Amino acid sequence: MKEIDEKIAQVRAIIVEATLALIELEKERETALQLMQERSQYVSSQEIIDLIFQSCGRQTSLATIKRWADHGFLGEILNERERFPTLVHKQGNKRFLYRKDTVYSFLAKKGLLRPRFEVLDLVCLREDPTCRGMVVEVNRLEASFLYTIQLEGSQKTMAVKQEDLMRQEGHPL
Repeated sequence: MKEIDEKIAQVRAIIVEATLALIELEKERETALQLMQERSQYVSSQEIIDLIFQSCGRQTSLATIKRWADHGFLGEILNERERFPTLVHKQGNKRFLYRKDTVYSFLAKKGLLRPRFEVLDLVCLREDPTCRGMVVEVNRLEASFLYTIQLEGSQKTMAVKQEDLMRQEGHPL
C-alpha cells in the first residue's frame, strides 16, 4: 500500500508541475498574441518597398525609405527588435517600423499607392466571374482599395475589396 501512495504522490507532483507549466505557456501565448496584434499596426521598410512595387510597379530603395523617415514623412520610427523582442525576427540589420496609417497616407499623397482599377473599368468577382459590373467609386482602405461596383444589367451596387476583383475577360489592362 505504501508503494501505491508514493506513486500517487509522484503523479500529483507531476500534475502540479505540468499545471504550472501550462499556466506559464498560456501567459506567454497571450503576450505573443498581443505583440503580434500590435506589430500588425506597423510596416517595415522592406514591406513599404514591396507595397510600392505591387501598387505602381516602381522600384524603390531602402535609402529612399530612410530619407523619407529622416524627413519625418513616415512618422515615428521604431526598432523592431527593441519594441518586439519576443517575436521571431528575420536575420540581418536593424529593421525599422513605421505606423501603417501614416505610411499609407504619405504614399497615397505621393501617388505611390494607386488603385488597380479606375472608375468606369469593367470588372468581375474572382469567386464568381459571371458577376460583372462597372466601378463607380474607389476609396482607399489601408494598403488596398474598396470599390463600389454597379452590377451589370441593374442599378444595384456593392462594395468589394480590391483583392476580390479582376478585370473582365477581353478587356485591356
